[in-house]
Amino acid sequence: MKKSLSIVLCIAIVLTTFAVGLSAFAGTDSLSVVTTPEKLYYMDAKDEVDVTGAELKVKIDGEAQVIKLTKNIKRSGSLADANSETPAAAASTKADASKVKVYYDYPLAKGENKVVFKYDDKTASYKVYFDENPVKSIAVTKAPTKKNYFYGFDNDKDVVLDGLEITVTFNKCGGSKEQTFVYKYNDTKSLSFMGHKFSMYFAYQLKIGQNPVIITYLGKETQFSLNYQEVVVGDVNDDGVVNAADLVRLSRIVIGGEKLDYNELKADIETDGKINSKDLKALRQMLTRAEDIGGFDWVFDAQLLSYKVDENGTFYTDGDPWQRNFGFNALYDYAAPYACMYYDTFRVYFDYGTYEDGSPKQWMIQPWKGQYGMVLFGAEVGVYTKRTDRVTPHYDCAEDDDLVGMEMTVYKDERLAFTRPYDQYWWVTGFKPGALDNYTDLSKPHDQLTVKVTIDFPTNEMAQLFAEGLEEKGFDKVGFIDTITFRKVDTYTIDNNRVVFLWRNVVDSDQGTNM
Repeated sequence: MKKSLSIVLCIAIVLTTFAVGLSAFAGTDSLSVVTTPEKLYYMDAKDEVDVTGAELKVKIDGEAQVIKLTKNIKRSGSLADANSETPAAAASTKADASKVKVYYDYPLAKGENKVVFKYDDKTASYKVYFDENPVKSIAVTKAPTKKNYFYGFDNDKDVVLDGLEITVTFNKCGGSKEQTFVYKYNDTKSLSFMGHKFSMYFAYQLKIGQNPVIITYLGKETQFSLNYQEVVVGDVNDDGVVNAADLVRLSRIVIGGEKLDYNELKADIETDGKINSKDLKALRQMLTRAEDIGGFDWVFDAQLLSYKVDENGTFYTDGDPWQRNFGFNALYDYAAPYACMYYDTFRVYFDYGTYEDGSPKQWMIQPWKGQYGMVLFGAEVGVYTKRTDRVTPHYDCAEDDDLVGMEMTVYKDERLAFTRPYDQYWWVTGFKPGALDNYTDLSKPHDQLTVKVTIDFPTNEMAQLFAEGLEEKGFDKVGFIDTITFRKVDTYTIDNNRVVFLWRNVVDSDQGTNM
């Protein structure tokens, strides 16, 4: 029994000794450089060699493994030191970047310089080059594919370099033998070659037209040009100017779903990458913005429409516009939506006085409020007369003898929008740039607007007749007009020959529409 146990122990000792022996012989079989580091050229002999980016293949016990150096390794010594024996270390079958050592002679010599990697007792090498002036010239042999940009929208960060090719002429070994390399800008957007980066900048302050872009590399310079086109924001129909036609076009795109045929930057007024109602509103505001000289860029021909602009930016008609020659009748109101005018209105009729020939005179006083075009909101009050024996319901604009003293104040969302001052009028008007909410909805009053109107009639009798007409339309007589809390609207006061009314919701029921 003792003899058998001794034999087993002897066998175990032999096997253990054999295993330890195999472990002692385990180690690195070979080392090679798969990929050289990023930086190969040096312009100062005292520069430290940077091995970042190198990839080494190390074979341990027949198994090949790759070590990628993601950071630099400090120099361990000269080339001679690389040949000295490496102290024995514990054997490992897994490649370890911390075990890599780097050797080269310092300072660098002119031309080629050998750099040695060492892993355990195995070595591998590559070459770096020192030359104070390695690059002889650079030239753009292909400009980037994208050459056109939009001034005011694209800057240097928006430049796309895809397609750029730069030919670099250099001395590879620090001698007189020149070589060329065509650098092609790639998807990694490295913009570097042989460990040194290209520098790129605009030659001058960016302007409309051709803009040179300068590229420098290790003291050498070349360039290409990019074209920056002007974008007229708001010129939606691409005719070179911004006017009412662009507003109509943008409305069709936003509301009607029409396709945009031109540069979307012209229609994206808000520059948020979307074309929607916000841009429509912004274009309305842009078309009526004040200039430095106090005037206005107006979407319509102000002279043609007899519009003027006061110091507060309120549009109004003068005292004798061309419209005075045409009078007024209900058909004008029915046609208004086709001219993009959406408003509320009502009419007060009464008979008072006579013409020179003694025939009775019928009066019509009509206010309006709402959206005028897609650009303005505002209000009007018109005074009209006709002979009572005229069969057709067409009224003439009041003559100079029939002018009345009027003042009109318009509130939007119960906040003062503007006032047209007291004067003798047959037609008082006022409009401000802007848009009401849901102004095309004719099924209900445009109650965002509240209008206060003061009218001084020639006599108390005439004032009473007008006041009675207001009551027939739904106005209530009150002791005072409240423009502080607006708790009571559609009200009026009368004091001798002066009538003041506050209008918000009343509309003529016989029209079937609030236009």
